[in-house]
Order: sequence, then structure tokens, then C-alpha cells
Amino acid sequence: MKAAIDIGSNGLHFGYGEKQLTDYEFKSEFQIVSEKGSYEKFPITISQNRKALAIVHDKLLGNDEYILSFEGDPAEDIRQVLGGGKYGLHILPEWKETVFNELSNRGYLEDIDFYYDKGLFPNGFSLLKLNIEEEQADDLISELIKQGELKFPNEGNGKALEEVNDLTSYMGDYVNDMVGKVSEQVQPTHNPMTDNSFSHFDSYKRPLFPVQAHVSTAVSKRLREQKSLIIQGEMSTGKTTMLVGLTDAYHKEQGKKGYFACVMVPPSLTKKWPEEIKEIIPEANVHVISKTEQLINYHAEWTKAGRKKPNRPTYFVISFTTMRGDCAIEPVVEFTRKKTDVQIQNNLLPYRYGYYCPDCGEAHQVVESTDVQMNENGEEETTKNKRAMGPEEFGSSRRLHNSQNPANAFCSECGSSLWTKRVPTRYGSFKEWAEYENKLVHALKDGNTRLAKNIQNTQQEIPKAKGKPRRIATIEYIRRKMKNFFDIALVDEIHELKSGMSAQGNSLGSLVASSKKVVGGTGTLFGGKAEDVYYLLWRLFPHVMVQNGFKYSEVRKWNEEYGNIETTTVNFDDKGEYSNKQSRGGTKRTEKVLPGISPFVFGKFLVQNTLLVRLVDVWPDPVELVNVPTILVDMDTDLKRSYDEMVFEFERQIDSREDGHKLYLPLTQTGIAYPDNVRL
Repeated sequence: MKAAIDIGSNGLHFGYGEKQLTDYEFKSEFQIVSEKGSYEKFPITISQNRKALAIVHDKLLGNDEYILSFEGDPAEDIRQVLGGGKYGLHILPEWKETVFNELSNRGYLEDIDFYYDKGLFPNGFSLLKLNIEEEQADDLISELIKQGELKFPNEGNGKALEEVNDLTSYMGDYVNDMVGKVSEQVQPTHNPMTDNSFSHFDSYKRPLFPVQAHVSTAVSKRLREQKSLIIQGEMSTGKTTMLVGLTDAYHKEQGKKGYFACVMVPPSLTKKWPEEIKEIIPEANVHVISKTEQLINYHAEWTKAGRKKPNRPTYFVISFTTMRGDCAIEPVVEFTRKKTDVQIQNNLLPYRYGYYCPDCGEAHQVVESTDVQMNENGEEETTKNKRAMGPEEFGSSRRLHNSQNPANAFCSECGSSLWTKRVPTRYGSFKEWAEYENKLVHALKDGNTRLAKNIQNTQQEIPKAKGKPRRIATIEYIRRKMKNFFDIALVDEIHELKSGMSAQGNSLGSLVASSKKVVGGTGTLFGGKAEDVYYLLWRLFPHVMVQNGFKYSEVRKWNEEYGNIETTTVNFDDKGEYSNKQSRGGTKRTEKVLPGISPFVFGKFLVQNTLLVRLVDVWPDPVELVNVPTILVDMDTDLKRSYDEMVFEFERQIDSREDGHKLYLPLTQTGIAYPDNVRL
């Protein structure tokens, strides 16, 4: 039955058997048609000796068109669906029965008749189909509010909302009301109105501001319960100070005098961070890692010393480029086509054709289709229709999944990598190296140290090749050799690591997996599109994404639910006898992700994982802005003459050259800086 559903069969019959004289005759009561690839399968245990396999359609899992109600309260389940990403309607608990009845009376809600085992669901089990669009749902709730069927706990006319034009102003005007509403339902880890910040922040050489101290205290408390957090603070709120403070506070509360902290920052901040750390914690030991070799040497010495725990705070500041910078990766396979003399004479296919894996010796295959069939024992078997990859399909880039060309990252037969990291070597082959080794060993055995030293010094230089640096990415060494070495990882400007398949983005994922705790800091978490936070959430909070029904590859589903996608459809019709006779028209669809993000992203994914810090909170009494009038001064005669000559020459070149339009920007930049930089 599972195999029949997988292949999309339309011959699934359910019924019973009647005993005849010689056999049983099957009596079909109903038949179902399965949609290929639209079902999820979940093995479940009913009792100690009873197991079952749940096969559920995707429409039921999404709680979108169909809603499953298990607890005997379908009105509450409908309330939750209307409050989800598709509809976005906040239905108060006291409204749910009224809304449920109205949906049923108006034909928007259909109760699906089906069979279920009451022993498995003692509280009842309902299957409902919701046939209502987003605009219809909005109109229905508005109508019920106007008619007085749905009443608010407090009276109001709603005129204040007419002045709200964007989400930012709405959040700013009603943040206190929202915080109060959330506080009624959620118990905060740290309440700055009632809880004190850690007292040792005042003992720093540069004490933290009150809000900075409360943020650092809250994050350090939260890190006891979860692994990753994000601090989103406006410019000049002191994110660096808070990140250093919370790191120190978290470990001091655990009674640790020292700890290892990895600080991953943009290249422009590698000088600022050590200064900030030293200013807050003067006794801290700070290492700026500009080459992976430095970290390897430190880790090797630490290992030789017995892996001792640090007795003071130890920070390793590593830039994004150092963290991701790696040697070149190249394929380890080449296309092979070999024929015997008989095959050449008879024009037969070659006995070796394709890219042969060096591990298993088989040709890398391209899967064209997959079939699921039942064998003689009643077990399903998956058959893949494959062919050897052709010479033009491998390409020059590594592909994990099928795209325009089939995947080429791993061998289809054994799973071994078909690519390797390769750098220029001193010796081109093992034979050359063996010759050098024999000379050196012979000299050492004879005790001729001078000759041995001369052999070593006269080795040929390691060749250099463009695009093939001899280095290893720092994150690669951390991932392989330093698992759980860092007690905490701090990632500044974490929004720069939002990409899905970039080296920087993957380095963040490896650092999170290799560190015990992770805290990211940013001033612009949202870049404008919903997908800007998708991969960050997966790398920092994967359990939350799984709980909400997402897979790592479902970024389009994320954009559909929480963002904006523009779909353009172009129809190509046959224009008659003067058109291409082979063309019968067609349709071309293109999709483009537009700016825009749903507020539900904050409520579902970020409210429990992110701290928002405003500048007005940290510095409530800023320096008064003074309006100083601008005094315009004319250029003197010599400067003006020189300035006019410069402008004339630019304009002459713009008019005379074909690409003269490219000179407008240099003209503007030169003109602005000219009065300050010209030397007469």
C-alpha cells in the first residue's frame, strides 16, 4: 500500500473478502487515487505490540486548506489557523465560537466525514476543510466587528490606526502595549524592572551603562537554557561592549576564572575588537589570528601542555576572510573513453565511458528517473534508471544537487567525494620525493650532517600558481580539530553571513556546531526580504525551524509564507502562417523575490531568541543638536580659474568619447574634493 501511494497509483481499493467455495472474493467498498510525491510517512507505536504507519497528505500537515482537530475543540484550532501566516487575523479567545459558527453557517467551513478509531482518540477527532480566501476572511471579521457580534475588551474608535503608514511607526507607537501584552502571557528570563543586573559590571575599568548591563545579564541568564542568541542594536548602542560583558558574566556566574572565546568579525574590525576587550577586561589575553598557522600553533602547544583550562579570559579575534579563506578545490576525476580493437572495428560502445571514481572504480551515474515496484516477497524496491555522465555535463563547479546540470559533488555509487583540495607541491610525483628522501637518509646514516643540511637547503622552491594558495581555512581546522574548544563564539555583523551556500555562511554553520555557546550581534538583521534571515535562523536555531515544518531547502516556501514573490507569466502564441511552423506557442513563468517580510517572523522565530536595543534606551539624554548655519564662501580668482579648467576638460572628454557618460561620477567626486585638495 505504501508503494502504491509512492508511485501515485489510482487503483487503491478498500473493502472486505467473502469466502467462496474455492477462494475469497474481494468486495470493494471505495477506491482512492494517490497523488505522487505529496505524502509524508510517519512510523508510530500504538501500544507495546502494535505499530502503524501514518501516511499524511501535505495539505493536512500545513493546516492550510484542511485542519486536523484532535482535542475536541475545533473552534480553537480554527482560531489558530486564522492567526497563522496565511490569514494573519488575531482572533481573541472569546471570539472563537462566534467565528466558528459564522464560518460554518456561511459555507466556508466543511466538516469532512471520515472514519477513525475512538480508542485512539478518546477526546474526539475532526477533519475540517476551510474554503475561504484571505480577503474574504478579513471582510468577515470586519463585518462581525461592525455588527457588534465580536466585541473588544476595551472601547475605542480605531482612528489612531489611520495615521499609521508603516510597520516601523506602528511598532514604535505601540511597543509598550505589545510588551505589556506579551508580559501577561510570557515570563521573561530577566525583568529589568524588578531584577538587578550583575554587580561585577560596575568593577570594570569602563563600567557598563545600565541598559547595557541589563542586556548582558539577560543574555548570560538565557544562555543557561539555550545555545544561541542574537543581539540587534542600533548604531552606537555598544554591541561590542555588551558582547564582551555577557561573555564574562556567563562564565563568572559559573565560577570560571578563564575561558576560550572565538570572535568572528569583518576584516575592518580586527583592530577595534582587541582594543575594546582590553578596555573592558584589562587582564584578558587577546590573540588576533591573521593566518590559520597561528591558531594551529597555539592549539598544538595547548595540547602538548595537557589541555589545561585557561586561568584568565582568552579571546581569539578572527576575520571573516581568514575564517573562510581556503585552498582551491579541483575534481579528482577525468572523463575516460576507451575502446578495444574489436569495439573500434565493429563500431561498438566503449568498455570505459564516463568519470570513474578513484575509490570504487565505477563510473559516476546520472539518475534520470526512479521507479518503486513490489518484489515477490511483497516488499517495495526502488529502481533507478541511470546512465553514465557525459563529457559536457561535469562542468567546472561543484554541485550538490541537480540544477541545470546534474550533481557532481559525490560519486553516485559509493558516495565518495569527486573533488579534493589541491595546492602546488614541491615534488610532482612520489618518485621525485623518494629520490630526495633516499639522498637525505643516506647522508644521515653516514653521519654527514653537513651534506644532509646541504641537501635540505638545495631543494627546489615550491611553485606558485595563480588562484591556488597554499593555505587551509581557519574554520576547517576548527571544525576538524577543535570541537567544543571554544566556550563561546561571538559573531559581529552576523547579517553579513546570511547567504545560503557562500563560504562565509557555511563558516558560521561550522562555528556554531563546534562551539558550546554562540551569540551574534548586528544592527540590521533584516535586509528587506524575508529570505535574509532564513539561513541565519537555520544555522542558529535549527530546532525552531524544524518545529515550524521547514526543511533546509525550502527557502521558497519561506518566501511564500512570510515574504513577497512576484510571478510574471508570458504567453507565446502561434501567429499563423508567417510564424515558425515548429512553434505551437507556450507559456514562460519567471519569479522574483520582492522586498517585504511578515511581522509573524518576529513573533514565531525571534521574540524568544533576539534582544532589541535602541539608542534612546542606552543614552536617554543625548547631546543637544545645535543648528549651526552654513556660511558659503566664493573661491578666489586663482582657485576658480583652476576649477573651471578642470570642469572644462571633463566636459570635453564626456562629449568626445563614446563612453563619456562614465565620467560624470568622477567629475562629481573630483569637483567636491577639488577646493580642499588643489595646490596652486
